[in-house]
Amino acid sequence: MAVFFWITIWQFASMYLGQEILLASPVSVVRKLFELSFTGNFWQSVGFSFVRIVTGFLLAMFLGIFLAVLAYWSKTVEILIAPVIAVVKSTPVASFIILCLIWIPSRNLSVFISFLMVLPVIYTNILEGIRQTDSKILEMAKVFQVNPGRKIRYIYVSQVLPYFLSACRLSLGMCWKAADAPERCRDRPCTRPQIPSGISAWYPERHPRSRPES
Repeated sequence: MAVFFWITIWQFASMYLGQEILLASPVSVVRKLFELSFTGNFWQSVGFSFVRIVTGFLLAMFLGIFLAVLAYWSKTVEILIAPVIAVVKSTPVASFIILCLIWIPSRNLSVFISFLMVLPVIYTNILEGIRQTDSKILEMAKVFQVNPGRKIRYIYVSQVLPYFLSACRLSLGMCWKAADAPERCRDRPCTRPQIPSGISAWYPERHPRSRPES
């Protein structure tokens, strides 16, 4: 019902503007998607993008869980990781894309960008979930001498699972949005625009172009 409501709002907004270039209608979008679905390049591009983005997500998920466990057991590890996580969380995605284009081929850039966007979310949520594990349940497991494997399976996993699912829902959306720009760079070369420099860029009227002598 909610989806139908917003599609209706979308349709009315498109009709009100009356210009498809500003806001395409849902009918136009569905028609174009239907046309593209019969082309091989469309599915090839979708497949390549899906594989790269999911690869970056999975790498970040496994590494984030591993680092969170290490940080929980070692305060030194947590202190060492904290600045890196803070930098990744505070730096705009566009800055990473520009810097990484120097070192990473454009075809693999979306993997790395997806990895960077997901890692802080997974790490932070998993670490917080482990810390919020009920101490009384852990004390009971210690009294009854529950082995580490069963403790991890029946106590830690059940306690951390809500934090993990929340992190996955949040990071998946961020991952797809952040990896859109690198995928565009894969389809076509990204070149740096020519930016005028010097005082003439700010005061062009004081530096007229030289005219050819007659």
